[in-house]
Amino acid sequence: MEETLRSPWDYDAFISYTRFDNHIAGIVTAVIRELRRQFRRLSGHPFRTFLDEEDISISTIWQDRLELALERSAVLIIFVTPSYLTSGWCAREFDKFSALEEHRRIAFGLAPHQSLVFPITVTEVTLRGGEPPGVEERYRRIRGRQAVDLTSCKPGSTAFTTAIERLARDLRESLQQLIPHDRPASANHVPDFATADQGVPIVATHSGTDRERLTRLLADAESTIIVGVTNSWLPECLEAAIHIKRQRPSGKRFWDDLQIVFLAEEVLPFVKDELSTEFPIAAQALRERVRRAGQAKRHIMSLLLREGAAGRWSLHSYPFALPFTGNIFVFRDGHRRVQLGVTRPMRGEDDSLRIDFLDRFDQSFEAAFREIVENSREEHELVLVGSPGSGPDRFLCRSVRFRRSVLEGGGNASDWLPAVVVLTWRIGTSGPEALLQVNTPTNSTREMGKVSHVSGYINQVDHVDIGHGAGERETFEISWDEATAAAHRELRTDFGITETPMPPERISAVPFYYCDKENFLFYMLSQQLDASTSFGEHTRMFAWAPADLMRIRGHQVLRGVLRLFGHPMAGEQRRRATALVLNNLIAHEEDAVAQSLSRHAELSSPPDSLKELVTKRLQATAYSKYARGREIQVTGIAGLQYRAFFSHILPAYTALRIQGAGEILTSIHADRDRAEAVAALSVSYLNEDYITSFPMEV
Repeated sequence: MEETLRSPWDYDAFISYTRFDNHIAGIVTAVIRELRRQFRRLSGHPFRTFLDEEDISISTIWQDRLELALERSAVLIIFVTPSYLTSGWCAREFDKFSALEEHRRIAFGLAPHQSLVFPITVTEVTLRGGEPPGVEERYRRIRGRQAVDLTSCKPGSTAFTTAIERLARDLRESLQQLIPHDRPASANHVPDFATADQGVPIVATHSGTDRERLTRLLADAESTIIVGVTNSWLPECLEAAIHIKRQRPSGKRFWDDLQIVFLAEEVLPFVKDELSTEFPIAAQALRERVRRAGQAKRHIMSLLLREGAAGRWSLHSYPFALPFTGNIFVFRDGHRRVQLGVTRPMRGEDDSLRIDFLDRFDQSFEAAFREIVENSREEHELVLVGSPGSGPDRFLCRSVRFRRSVLEGGGNASDWLPAVVVLTWRIGTSGPEALLQVNTPTNSTREMGKVSHVSGYINQVDHVDIGHGAGERETFEISWDEATAAAHRELRTDFGITETPMPPERISAVPFYYCDKENFLFYMLSQQLDASTSFGEHTRMFAWAPADLMRIRGHQVLRGVLRLFGHPMAGEQRRRATALVLNNLIAHEEDAVAQSLSRHAELSSPPDSLKELVTKRLQATAYSKYARGREIQVTGIAGLQYRAFFSHILPAYTALRIQGAGEILTSIHADRDRAEAVAALSVSYLNEDYITSFPMEV
């Protein structure tokens, strides 16, 4: 066995036994003596064993010496006896080496059945109950391995010599496979492990964030901790990993535990990355850094609220200088893969050094990652809940709830939620213009494909930020102060907007009723943005003409016509819902569709003539936006903005002098049927009993 001359291990085998057994029968000494002789005969080289009585001096800190020797030993030989199984230290040796064995099986491409633990049974073992915790489970794991049975062999006998010779051959074969040069290739083996000075596989290194590698590790891992500054690269990898998990037959659709740590916003000014060279002014670099972090958080939050398993994920902010960035992955077989990032001043993540390695047997790196999580603030967003207060623009808060627990359909929750809608606008080349987003999986959790102004919940942070401390009173009222704070927070975290030409202006507080979820009280404000404000790809706002928004809303109304027939409703329910849809159709001058619906409203399914008419009008009113060569199909207007379009949005646009808004209102008022329909809509949408009587959004 010439390769043993280049063995990467300090010891070929660590001998795990109790001194009691050796002192009584001398069996350990006899086996090791014969094993050394047989191994030398078969290989021509000495069999290097770690035996504590031989290798630990009196002055050595023996616990540390044993742990180091375990790490530096290729295989483990255990002498299985009743005293071995009840020894706490022997149990620790076996458990720690079992973890090492899993790491080495991956690093050296060993087959799942190949064991690096060699049990030697020297006496009968019978468990009678009452043993220390873990003994039965540990003995079960030991019995699952091929053992050398010496219970009926005496040292010096032919049977004894034959059994030890067979063990020596098995050990020789295993040691040959634990030499880096001779590792067998396999599809699952990672071939780019670098080696330490002695040749032990330690690390793999690569530059930048290898997204394909990260996605693969995320998909394979059972649980993960991710620590980054802005994590701007992470959302796409998470989404791809979830898709992979759900395509597998194993049934594991999500991680057991997923924890993601961002650098806290108050520490971002002290980061020196590539933005510090791209933007000559530090404030500009900071704004972009904040925007990227906010965009990644929103994208990840949106993804996990839609696709995640409740209670198995969390986002955190670390309020100190990060000791490192990177990821740790825990896999089904128990091994832990660590990725550490070495950041470089004035350079980005794609120009960093990444180091991949297997965690130590004592899992000290996992402990370091968990310490970061434990010292972070969880970004769970505590949403205020309560009910409308003493005035039309007051809200009485009674409690808070996690954002991920609100708006669950069918819950019949009695809470109300305070929220904001911020009508963003700017001065364009032709005058004031409205700015709205299209809801996508990267920026929203609901109403995909619909356009929306900036909106969000009013949360506990908004209450604290204006000087009220958290938890001072069981109930308290909030009003425009908290709404303004929420508007600033949404603009800052989602878009990196920290400065505006003017403060936001109040418009109105508007209730929004759900039939099967919590109701909202929306504080509607308008906010001018600087004409030079830029938006990232996933948070992009578009300028919209009111006429285009009218077309989009009309398309949305038409889509609702056929939905009327898809929901079973009682007579009065159907009458109310039909009346609301008819008023919407009249407001958008869809008179032909309105007349056909009136004639067939009592039918259980729409006639072909109505379906054909609606289909034709849907094709005529379809609308898309384009960004970087991609078509973005728009299906409607989101939430409150759909309901309040005529009563609040168009009047606000008119007051802001957005071109076309006043003309639309004038044309409506000039047509008696449309004016009456719009007036009826305004009343209906503010009538809780009326709106909550429908089993659907109308």
